[in-house]
Amino acid sequence: MAYTKGLAEIIEECRKSKNVKIKAQILKENESTQLIDLLQLTYNPSVKWIMPEGNPPYEPAPKDGDLEGALLGKMSMMKYFISVNDQVLEPEVHPIKREGIFVQLLEGVSPNDAKLVLEMKNRSIKGVSKTVVKEAFPQIETD
Repeated sequence: MAYTKGLAEIIEECRKSKNVKIKAQILKENESTQLIDLLQLTYNPSVKWIMPEGNPPYEPAPKDGDLEGALLGKMSMMKYFISVNDQVLEPEVHPIKREGIFVQLLEGVSPNDAKLVLEMKNRSIKGVSKTVVKEAFPQIETD
């Protein structure tokens, strides 16, 4: 059975290089729907996070909790936290409930994945610039 890298693992691999082409190659080699979604949620200007500014208080999962890769299965939850072209995807969810779901997401993934989600929300992934994204996946809108 093939090993599937978690999203934070892929990003961490990119962070180890200083070369845009190498980083782009790492992203291409690990292409998945979830990775594309992660990059879209971070850099596509038509996507807006509808969460309060800053990072919410949450209790990180234990490092030995065997949650590496859990974010792959939870990427579909992102629809609760964004609008696309100014249209909220899940408008019936009350803002307080939305924030609770977000905290549950952060607490239900590995600490590295939780940090990655917060970087996505804050619109900048350390070590993966818009230039790297454009090099790897020109179809992703970043401007």
